[in-house]
Amino acid sequence: VDNDGIAEYNGSGPPPSTKQHVYTTPGNYTARLIVRDDKGANSTANLQIIVMSNISVDFDFSPLAPAPNVEVKFFALVEAKNYTWNFGDGNVSYEKNPKHAYSREGRYRVWLKVYDGLAYWEKNYTIDVIMPDFYVEAYYLPEKPKKGDELRLRIKIRNDGGYSENVKCYIFLDENFSSFKFNISEEYEKEILIEGINKARIVVDPENEIEEKDERNNEIEILIKYERNYLIYLSFLVPLAAIPAYFLLRKKKVIIGEEKIEKCSVCLGSFKEETNILRCDCGALYHKSCAKRVKNCINCNKKL
Repeated sequence: VDNDGIAEYNGSGPPPSTKQHVYTTPGNYTARLIVRDDKGANSTANLQIIVMSNISVDFDFSPLAPAPNVEVKFFALVEAKNYTWNFGDGNVSYEKNPKHAYSREGRYRVWLKVYDGLAYWEKNYTIDVIMPDFYVEAYYLPEKPKKGDELRLRIKIRNDGGYSENVKCYIFLDENFSSFKFNISEEYEKEILIEGINKARIVVDPENEIEEKDERNNEIEILIKYERNYLIYLSFLVPLAAIPAYFLLRKKKVIIGEEKIEKCSVCLGSFKEETNILRCDCGALYHKSCAKRVKNCINCNKKL
């Protein structure tokens, strides 16, 4: 017999050479064999049996390719008594569905180890944390505007990097200012009314809150000039009266140009609104983060 309460063999005569039994519940069991001969002598043998649970460990996470400092949500796809997460950067968690943000770009191996009461089971995946790189473009709708048309500016922001959240964008339309925040994986688009303005300026991440691979492409400034073409029509002289008639038709043409913007001496990126700019005595300009990386001026080698 064993300790699950089920008699395996009980009786007289020769026992079977083998006996099969199916355990339906995981646990620790003691199988016991008692043998008695026809003169009353007996012998006992015990065997410890551990019945393991048959579970499949897996987990998921989102976003799949985050930028540094973006919160990643992890989901354990298994029920267990306890959970141990190792995020690959020296941090751990014991929650079932934890959240974690990586501070640096890199490839990390994430381990999930679970305990079901009898044994440990584990699963691992790699996660790529990628520094973002924003690139802003803008174009007009319609492409060939006429007098009286409602002009709209379509802003397209591309990201050649990891998923980023709460990215700021400033929009300057002549003297008017507006802003918005957006989340971006690969591409984000927005359309705004620009009728009657002379200049539009769009700046992504204006306060340099998000470290990027290259900051040269996340600002654009567009000048809109309206030229007038005049067509003069003269009336014919009629016998009764000589009445000259002048008809003036105006047609507006949109000319787009870009203003020259000061650049960082290291990354060659332009300086955003309210950015802390470091100026060397030689006149070279730097982003604060770029100056921290190079330490000395690349123009005069003076310590920054």
